[in-house]
Amino acid sequence: MQLHRTRAGRLHPHVTGQRGGAVRALLFVFALLVLVAAVAGTTYAIVMRTRPANQPPATQAVPMTPKPVFMELDPFTVTVRDTHTDRILYVGLTLKLEDVRARDRLREYLPEVRSALLVLLSEQRPEALQTAEGKLKLAARVREALNAGIARGQVEDVLFHAFVVQ
Repeated sequence: MQLHRTRAGRLHPHVTGQRGGAVRALLFVFALLVLVAAVAGTTYAIVMRTRPANQPPATQAVPMTPKPVFMELDPFTVTVRDTHTDRILYVGLTLKLEDVRARDRLREYLPEVRSALLVLLSEQRPEALQTAEGKLKLAARVREALNAGIARGQVEDVLFHAFVVQ
């Protein structure tokens, strides 16, 4: 290594030969490492800025359906008229109601509810009740009768838990 003077009169080291090439290579590698670190840091900052911080994955809101309210009635046994003979109809009903207030109202008027249903059931024809369609029609008639009267439209469905025609 030799020293030489610059125009301003300062001494400046001058590298000659192989050593000067090695220094340049080290400076190039150092500059390349600094550039790679800067790119990696910028990429990390962009990714972290665009990603939501510690948020749970988005889920679709599922509408909550209210818990159904059921009211099981004691089974009904009525005589139904066939063309030539009397037959027995044994029916167990469960009412699906709009809310607890409807159940409380029906319990309060239960004697009237049972009376209306006994009259309705005794008017049925045994042969019509033998089919699934006949049972569905009976359930619809029970729902309509209750909703038109005491239940005031709060019976959503009528379900059978027992059904015998003998």
